Amino acid sequence: MKIERRKHPRHLMAGKDVFVMDQCSGKVAMLRDLSTSGMQLSYPPDQSTCNQWTLIDIFAGEQAQILLSGLTCKMVYDVASLLEDGSFTGTDVRLCGVRFNGLKRVQKENLDKLMEGAAAS
Repeated sequence: MKIERRKHPRHLMAGKDVFVMDQCSGKVAMLRDLSTSGMQLSYPPDQSTCNQWTLIDIFAGEQAQILLSGLTCKMVYDVASLLEDGSFTGTDVRLCGVRFNGLKRVQKENLDKLMEGAAAS
């Protein structure tokens, strides 16, 4: 059994239409899981060079309702993967982990609400 070494528990966002947009490149990723210190994203690979995920917005639904805006982040990892929904589908995706930097009080409160909604589902 793998021992969990993270300081903050992750909340899975599976089955939810929650996305992240990099303000630098306009690149959009699906939010896979979320914690008070960071999150994991998945997105299709392309030739774009500016997808550092350093300034992001989190939004939901077809109407792109903004849930959190202007979050500053630091990319921790960005790796290629074939794993999707727990099985190898052969679809190329990239998995990216980011850590939040200096959340404002309002951003932290909204992040807590978003995680409560994920836990309730």
